[in-house]
Amino acid sequence: MKCNIISVLFTSFLVVSCAVRLTDNKKTVLKNELAEMVKIDQVAAGMPQGVYKEYTKEQWNNFKDSVFTNDKRKAEAIKCSYL
Repeated sequence: MKCNIISVLFTSFLVVSCAVRLTDNKKTVLKNELAEMVKIDQVAAGMPQGVYKEYTKEQWNNFKDSVFTNDKRKAEAIKCSYL
């Protein structure tokens, strides 16, 4: 979880540091993507609620792993795109 938060923060830092290369449209798309990642991260970081409340412990752990793995891949792709 900490690694995921660090990835999101690092990605946010990249957005700020690479602002000159980004068009307004790209900035908006990237901000929306990061906001969606944060929203999903908050679901995965907490206790199962809503539709996730019915998940078994194994299903919940698989969900969390998939969220954090997906976020890591997205953060790395964003990093590679703007460095």
